[in-house]
Amino acid sequence: MKSEKPTFSDWIHLKKAIDFSKAPWLGGLLGAALLYSAIAIFLICLFGLWHLLAAFLGYGQYASDATGSAIRNIGLVLAAAFSAPFLVWRSVVAQKNADTAVQSQITDRINKAVEGLGTEKLIKQIVELPRYKTKDGKWLRDEDGNPISAVRPDGQPLIDRETHESSVPNLEVRIGAIYALERIAQDSMRDHLQIMEILCAYVRENAPASNLEPTEPPLTKIIPKTDIQVVINVLGRRSEEQLNTEQEKKFRLDLRNADLSGIDFRHGNFNAALLINCRFEAALFGNASLEGTLFYGALLNFAEFADADLKGTRFDFASINRPKPQVGSLAVKYIGAESISLGNIYGISLVAADISAVHYLGSVPATNLTFGSSDTQLSSELAFERDESYLALQKIEGLRSEREFEKAAAMEADLYSKSPFTTWVPFDGNDLDIGSAFSEFQKRLGLVGWPHQG
Repeated sequence: MKSEKPTFSDWIHLKKAIDFSKAPWLGGLLGAALLYSAIAIFLICLFGLWHLLAAFLGYGQYASDATGSAIRNIGLVLAAAFSAPFLVWRSVVAQKNADTAVQSQITDRINKAVEGLGTEKLIKQIVELPRYKTKDGKWLRDEDGNPISAVRPDGQPLIDRETHESSVPNLEVRIGAIYALERIAQDSMRDHLQIMEILCAYVRENAPASNLEPTEPPLTKIIPKTDIQVVINVLGRRSEEQLNTEQEKKFRLDLRNADLSGIDFRHGNFNAALLINCRFEAALFGNASLEGTLFYGALLNFAEFADADLKGTRFDFASINRPKPQVGSLAVKYIGAESISLGNIYGISLVAADISAVHYLGSVPATNLTFGSSDTQLSSELAFERDESYLALQKIEGLRSEREFEKAAAMEADLYSKSPFTTWVPFDGNDLDIGSAFSEFQKRLGLVGWPHQG
């Protein structure tokens, strides 16, 4: 959704910049028209020169022209014909100069904004250190062993004050620079991908994930950095034109190895993003678009995915394993209730993932629209159902080996309608066959092309 009001040119459907990649056949017709126009102008000039020479010599129809008006009129026509190409060329040069000036201005704006991303400010802090009585270089202590404060003649304690200076990120300037880059990306599609790369690099460098060890509950409230949240907001509200540009170039937002715990991704568009090896503890993904997003190795404990679009999302080697259920707890079925199972899990991959804190993946039809492997760690209830499905699949393969194809087909149809995990494979994520099996799974669900493949 655009972040600014439509202009008059938008209202009348007149784009500010012409996209010459559209309708290439029209460019060919225009080029041919220009070529024929140039030939016509050349012929007109030759014809005019012939008549001008005849008028000078008083030959033919110009023999009776005593005033020389024919010479003047023919000369004006020739002047117009000769000057037309030069006027066109001058306009082309002027437009090129204008385009160069605009690009130079945009480059200056980008450089200034990038400088703002690294702005810091000095803060001064007064540190008070109490002074104590000493004797022979050692503090004097009272009966309780506490140091005795030195006092002034008026009885007030003596205190040494020091001013300590330290540099901290200037968040006000950095946030302004982030918004400036957002505006440039909206105004210049040519620079959009570059600016997205700059903003992603800012997140990776200023919020790195030091480790992927899960935090044990109870989890304290996580307050994300303001500037990082602002960048995520900017990335999540890219316009349709910006998204189309990314799709044409097969561009992915690269936020790998970042600590984005507690970040609010809700209602944002993060399709095809690279969220590999990130910390997302207590992150909010409700109503977010995450189609074809790669969560390889990510830590997703306590994350919320209510109504998120997870179509074809890859959670391979990811972790949703906290909080662990207590034995005999009546709240077992509610653990992980706001996790991936509340999103649209059509075609998700859970190869070698640890989702032992998730106790529900939806109904049987929904579960059979997911993909996993034998080393995907599940809760005890889901693991039992998966093992039961594996045994049934082995029986079906046995019937096929005995050429009992009709019985195998009937049993398979019954299995798909009643048992979950029938689309999961009985080998682990390191098996070489996992790639081809997942490709077949994607084709069966229509998850082909960008951003699911490639």
